[in-house]
Amino acid sequence: MRFLKQLKPWLLASQIAVAMVMEGMLPELDDLESKGYFSRSELKEVIKKRQDFEYNFKRRATLKRDFLKWVQVLLFSPLTNV
Repeated sequence: MRFLKQLKPWLLASQIAVAMVMEGMLPELDDLESKGYFSRSELKEVIKKRQDFEYNFKRRATLKRDFLKWVQVLLFSPLTNV
């Protein structure tokens, strides 16, 4: 509900969709923080980067480079080594 509380009634459907995706990530991220794998500041960076990618994926003309960047982040992210 953290992301959904920030939404304004006039937001676009794509922004609502991104907020819902981000909301779905929170239990896993909270778990990673509680187990001590990541600090809150590290998780904020992950959230910001993921949110940027989600907005890129939701725009009208998704570009191939957006997906390639996302794959690169997934391959070289510290989260993939957990």
